[in-house]
Amino acid sequence: MPKKIVLILLAVLLAGGGFYYYQHRPQPKPTDLTLYGNVEIRQADLGFKVAGRIEKLLVREGDKVKKGQLLATLETVSYEAEEKKAAADIANLEAVQANAEANYNRRQVLYQQGAISREMLETYRKEADTAAAQVEAAKQVAVVSGEAVKDTRLNAPSDGIITTRAKEDGSVVAAGTIIYTLALDTPLWVRAYVDEPHLGNVAYGTPATILTDSTDPKTGERRSFKGHVGYISPTAEFTPKTVQTENQRTDLVYRIRVYVDEQDPFLRQGMPVTVKMALKQEAS
Repeated sequence: MPKKIVLILLAVLLAGGGFYYYQHRPQPKPTDLTLYGNVEIRQADLGFKVAGRIEKLLVREGDKVKKGQLLATLETVSYEAEEKKAAADIANLEAVQANAEANYNRRQVLYQQGAISREMLETYRKEADTAAAQVEAAKQVAVVSGEAVKDTRLNAPSDGIITTRAKEDGSVVAAGTIIYTLALDTPLWVRAYVDEPHLGNVAYGTPATILTDSTDPKTGERRSFKGHVGYISPTAEFTPKTVQTENQRTDLVYRIRVYVDEQDPFLRQGMPVTVKMALKQEAS
């Protein structure tokens, strides 16, 4: 056999052996569990407890607000009139009560002198009791009227960012109508899913690194945040109707929450992120 042919065959064998080794070489075990999820922020829908015409909306979408900050007001004329009427009703009823009690006290003296019967005395006592009850009822009405006046002011329940402004000045709204949606500053977490084979690597408190898919315009690089697992769903999702084989069982996924340790306005509702957690390595 010519020497040239031998060299060609040898080269083919070496190339084939190298390709086989490349395809079947030992693969290094991954050290990280990579998950994909989305940022979730707790939100609150805000509205007035009472109906009325909006007098003034004080913040807009994107504004950062503090807990207790005044966000909007309703016109108060009708509610203030009700409050004043309730105060006047109390004054009138208290006068009636004072007169009824004075009548009862005078009849007590007459009863002790034997000038009137016990039945008549009881009549005056009931009138005094009724007057006292009417005063208490009027005071409760006054409390409700006073609260209604306070409820014409809408305040922020927590620190956060206004994400939606649903109404404008002058709008007539019913009680409970949503005026703003507030994204709360805390807590902030990532919703992700882990498959059943890797579930053993995830436990409450497991540290995680959260990487944003989008880049920071200031640096041109992806942002990185520290976090930890704070919730693991006890039940699987996307479960097949019948789970019989081992392959089907691996399709089960469990929802987890990875809480972000650092609060940052760069993380926004629905933002896609990548979550990395260290895998437990088996002892060699």
